[in-house]
Amino acid sequence: MSYASAPENAARPLETAAGLLVTVQSAVPSPPRPSMTLRAGTLADLNELEALELRAFAHDCIARRSFVRFLTSRNASVIVADGGALCGYALVMFRSRSKLARLYSIAVDAENAGHRLGSRLLDAAEDAAYRRGSKAMRLEVREDNTPATNLYQRFGYSLVDRISTYYDDGSHALRLQKLLRK
Repeated sequence: MSYASAPENAARPLETAAGLLVTVQSAVPSPPRPSMTLRAGTLADLNELEALELRAFAHDCIARRSFVRFLTSRNASVIVADGGALCGYALVMFRSRSKLARLYSIAVDAENAGHRLGSRLLDAAEDAAYRRGSKAMRLEVREDNTPATNLYQRFGYSLVDRISTYYDDGSHALRLQKLLRK
C-alpha cells in the first residue's frame, strides 16, 4: 500500500498483519494551560469575582458589596485561582469562638471545569479552616448539583440534613459536614 506523506500529526492509514486497514492518529498535545496559582483574594479581584459569580450561578449570587465585606473581613477567607485571569474561588466563613467553619461558596469557571480546580480550591479551603483552628467544615449544596455533591463525597463529607426550599428559586439543599484532620 502506498500513500503520499502526510504531516506528522495527520491521521494515516496503516495495514495490519491481518490485512486490515486502521487509522492511526498521533496525539496532538492540547495547548498548555496557564499555570494556576491559588492565593488570597484581594479587593483588586473584585470585578473578576463578581463576573465569575454571575457566570457560575443563576440564583443566589453573592452581591458585589458582600464580596467587599468578605475580602476585608477577619472572619472570612477568600481563596482565588489565578491563571492570568481569575477562574475560580472558594469562600470560607468563620465565627468567633466556634470550631466549625462554613464553606459559603465555591465556584469554577466553566472553561476550567474538569481540571481538578474545584478539588484544589476545596483542599485549600479546608487547609485555611484547619489553620484557623476549625475542627469541622460545613456547607450547603443544591440537591440537584451532582458534580459538586460528588466532589464533597470524595473529600469525605457526610450528609447532616436536607433543607427544603433553601434557595431563592425553591430548590432544596443538602447540608454536609466533614471533620478536619491534617
